[in-house]
Amino acid sequence: MDKDIRFIDSNYRDLFYIPDGGEITIQHSYDGKTTKYQCKYIDDTHFELMSENNSYGNVYHICQFAEIMERNGDVYKPVIHGEYKLETPVPEETEFAASRHDAGSLCAFAVNFIHGNRMSIDGARKNGSFDTGEFNKEFLDVFNYFRVQSETPILKNPAAIDEVCDTVDSIIKDSHDSKTNIFKVQTEKHTYYLSCLRAGHNFSEHYVHIYCYDTAELNRYKDVKFVEQTYGNIEADKFFRIDGGFIEEYYNPDATAGGQLVYVNISDDVIKEAAESKENMKDVNLFFSHLAAYGRETLLDAGDMGFRGEVDDFMNTKADFEGCTKKSMNGILKAAGVKIKDKDIER
Repeated sequence: MDKDIRFIDSNYRDLFYIPDGGEITIQHSYDGKTTKYQCKYIDDTHFELMSENNSYGNVYHICQFAEIMERNGDVYKPVIHGEYKLETPVPEETEFAASRHDAGSLCAFAVNFIHGNRMSIDGARKNGSFDTGEFNKEFLDVFNYFRVQSETPILKNPAAIDEVCDTVDSIIKDSHDSKTNIFKVQTEKHTYYLSCLRAGHNFSEHYVHIYCYDTAELNRYKDVKFVEQTYGNIEADKFFRIDGGFIEEYYNPDATAGGQLVYVNISDDVIKEAAESKENMKDVNLFFSHLAAYGRETLLDAGDMGFRGEVDDFMNTKADFEGCTKKSMNGILKAAGVKIKDKDIER
């Protein structure tokens, strides 16, 4: 984890990480008081420690710092800015306990406990989003929370992993020599899936794989997949009569957003204007193109709040007219008060 400050004990066991400029607290044994310090990254093994009340700092080697703290009996912890909850994913979300770049995957980390309580971390960056300071700070905050502060400390040690997996609801995948529990953690902008694998003799090896997603992209992917799996291809335009006009509604699968519902508010005046053109009256396609061009359009993208419910309503609500057909054109014209003869419409 580039330019993140690593804190260890005197035996070089990883304790936690904070970002460059992050903070720790030290509870001093001599008076029991706790002081907050800001830390500046120097290199992978050195950092500068500066208290809130000082304008200068001291540079430490990470092991030197650990030895001083242990010798003094002081306790050091990361400053954590949020509270997070382990949630139970729905079964359909198990596919995200892996790196899915098409669904907004940002990065993946493997936290391994294969030598007792000693932890090692392997990370894989998936795209540039991981390099933003905002996301990096949040990721480390989530990581530290479930390592040192949470009542469900699933990143603390193997015993804690066993207790959490055995007592907190999760999606469980069993095999003859391993057991995997999948949890979800949500923040304002990101979604984390934690896949906890317990393997080996008597579950002697523990791995927690953390998969991080941009929530907006993830929700967009879920919504588009929902449409594809539930309704297949949605092709029909629907026209609903309202006061003074119609609402045309259709699903656009080719949008940059991945998929979207399109609403076009078409007034009776626009319909009457379309009827004034002989070309429009002779060509169904030109007629509906005129309505689309002069109607007021609004969009609901996949991933937006309420998208699935709106799609469900669209599919299951009977419209006044369906499809851009000659029959629909006749009905729309008549509803708008345009008197026509069927022979006026050639096709």
